[in-house]
Amino acid sequence: MEEFIVDGTRSDCGQFRIGTFKKLVLNMIEKFSNCTLTAKHCKNKHKRMKEKYQYAADDMLACSGFGWNEEKQCIEIDSKD
Repeated sequence: MEEFIVDGTRSDCGQFRIGTFKKLVLNMIEKFSNCTLTAKHCKNKHKRMKEKYQYAADDMLACSGFGWNEEKQCIEIDSKD
């Protein structure tokens, strides 16, 4: 997926273009010959992961003790526990 971002296969609104998941499946089949995934399966998996990430990020950043480290691009926790 990172390669597709670098190659510019996302539209202006940040979503992946229609053929991106098809290309992803072809790359996976090339590397893993027994891969049985489809473009629809990859798209749905991506959607669910995005939802889970957004849910976790929103909840964590709304709580006291959590913050975003811009330099490291990660969530930081103020507690040692």
